[in-house]
Amino acid sequence: MLPQDPTTLFVRKTVEEDLYEVLEEQNQIKTFFGETRQEIWQNVIALLGIEDLLKKHPYDLSGGEQQKAALAKVLLRQPAILLLDEPTKGLDAGSKKRLGELLVGLSQKKVTILMVSHDIEFCAKYATKTGLFFDGNIASMQDTKEFFVENHFYTTAANRMCRNFFPDVVTVRDAIRVCTDTDIEDCNEFVLKEVEQEKAVQEKNNQKKAEQDKIEQEKVQQNKMQQDKEEQKKDEQSKNEQEKAKQDQAEGLSAENINGNKNEISGKASVQNSDSDAVTERTTKERIATERENSKHSVDTKQILSVVLTELIGIPLCIAIGFFFFGDRKYLFISMMTAVLSCIPFWTSLSRGKYSAKKVVLIAVLVAIATAGRSVFFMFPGIKPMAAVVIVTGISLGAEAGFLTGSLTMLLSNMLFGQGPWTPWQMFSMGLIGLLAGLLATAGKERMEKRSSLCLFGLISPLVIYGGIMNFASLLMMSYTINKESIIAIYLSGIPVDLLHAVSTVVFLAVGGKPMLEKIERVKKKHGIE
Repeated sequence: MLPQDPTTLFVRKTVEEDLYEVLEEQNQIKTFFGETRQEIWQNVIALLGIEDLLKKHPYDLSGGEQQKAALAKVLLRQPAILLLDEPTKGLDAGSKKRLGELLVGLSQKKVTILMVSHDIEFCAKYATKTGLFFDGNIASMQDTKEFFVENHFYTTAANRMCRNFFPDVVTVRDAIRVCTDTDIEDCNEFVLKEVEQEKAVQEKNNQKKAEQDKIEQEKVQQNKMQQDKEEQKKDEQSKNEQEKAKQDQAEGLSAENINGNKNEISGKASVQNSDSDAVTERTTKERIATERENSKHSVDTKQILSVVLTELIGIPLCIAIGFFFFGDRKYLFISMMTAVLSCIPFWTSLSRGKYSAKKVVLIAVLVAIATAGRSVFFMFPGIKPMAAVVIVTGISLGAEAGFLTGSLTMLLSNMLFGQGPWTPWQMFSMGLIGLLAGLLATAGKERMEKRSSLCLFGLISPLVIYGGIMNFASLLMMSYTINKESIIAIYLSGIPVDLLHAVSTVVFLAVGGKPMLEKIERVKKKHGIE
């Protein structure tokens, strides 16, 4: 059965996996599309023209592509009874034609087909019997031609135009047959003939061009052969001159020998120079390619260093200035400065063309998801999905995006929960989690994408990074008296909250970490985001 919503049939990550699963489930091989599984696979794929869709995720396809992929999955089962609900939805004219021919062929092979559709033209062209549902009941059921001829409302455009002159006309093919005494399928065949003629002319021009290229190549080869012959003649002439010089007088002989030796030396030097030029040119190309590769790596290294220096030195310095010189009275200004410093590496990459508009939108969406996640769990202190989203962002989009997502998430969410002197500290600590996740993914992304690695980092980072920074910040904000006892007391009192935050982050990553990473990779692949 092909449902009206084809996405309900897809359960795998790619169309190919979905279709292979169906094919492997078939115990008995019928002869609708071939004798073997491989033959059936190739025929169905070629028939529906979905070769380019096999490696894509089903949900990344357009409506018509999803319809064709779902139809392929249904046909691979080789059913004896085929139920179709709006099978032409989203299909173009060419796909509709192939579908109609396919259904006619299946019907001839004793497959019963029941189709529900609002596509009147398609039903009139390919159905053998047509009925009308009205108010939950079958109002009429007749042969297709009789149904549309006798119906004045639910009928085809060709019948409406011709009914007063040719009442038996139902399809465009009928109208063309009556008017021109020619039996063609539709008017598109005239256009197709012109297209075929244009293709023939183009192929003829391509052949002429290929012949001209061949002639030019032959001319080049002939010129080369002629140059070789001329060089041989020159060599022969030089030999003849040398032999003639031997017959001359002793004085003239010595002079001629000297000239001949000079010519030979100059010839060898020219050959050596040409070889040296070829080697130099090849070496230059290799050097340029190597320099480009090295420059690419050096740019990435410089970018990482700039991120680390800006985020790990600039932002703590900004927070320290705000605390010691302004007494936390300018925390809004310090928060905005922290946000600006968080964006500097991002703006630098954007100016160099490293970040596209699509990647900016993706980061903004992840910031919105993290902010909304904090709002959803507002009634549970310590249980927040923000760290999980920030970790996933750092792994999938890089250290810059991870730090930016973490810092902006805390700034924006505090607009809902209240700004204060703690905002810059929260921005820095949450951004630092995303930064470290991105740096670790740079060293080994496949290892970081494993569920065990995600959960381990999700357990350590809220305890050590977020909790370590925020507990010390709380001590600074509450009292200027900092000693060993106060530090121990503040960290011990923060253990329950930090532990709850860490455990909840592990749970969020264990449940949604891998799906989010896969979804982001799909989006990156679909939109060409690097």
